Amino acid sequence: MIKFLRLCFFILALVFCTVVAVDARAQGAGDIHRVDFKNFTYHPSCSFDNRQIRTRNGAYNRNRQDDRMEFKIGDIVYGDLTNDGRDEAVVISRCSTGGTGFYTEGYVYTMRGSRPVEIVRLEMGDRALGGIFGVKISGGLLTVERYAPDVAGEGACCPKYIETTTYRLRGRRLVQVGRKRRRNAETENN
Repeated sequence: MIKFLRLCFFILALVFCTVVAVDARAQGAGDIHRVDFKNFTYHPSCSFDNRQIRTRNGAYNRNRQDDRMEFKIGDIVYGDLTNDGRDEAVVISRCSTGGTGFYTEGYVYTMRGSRPVEIVRLEMGDRALGGIFGVKISGGLLTVERYAPDVAGEGACCPKYIETTTYRLRGRRLVQVGRKRRRNAETENN
């Protein structure tokens, strides 16, 4: 009888450990913080041939005659945009295609099961012409700071202002909340 009870206890302990291990793997697999966005496949807007690219250690480089691209992952910001208690990720990229343009773009990801899914994108900007300065997620809102010139038609080289816009995620769209705010960029760089 004692051998039978020991066997039953052993089987129950084994089942319990298996259930806990499977549950822990399932929870970890659905955690966006575990996604390796530095070694990931992207479909950047700066890729004018509409090609997907795969980053390694946060970068992708292509340097062929008449076909150049340097793509790098910058900041990755986490926070709950969908108010479901789980974080989303905003991945900021920087891209140059060999000319004078230096583009930034943001990809917003959420988890669907164990896979990251892009749900919306922050429009690409070129330095002072809408280039991304920074992003923040707080209270279910996404705050995006972009460079802006002094007047329309001014060059992309020299941002005069930083415009701050706050958004709420509605499905697969970002809806602006409140008014844009503007501050002097020159004080940020000093």
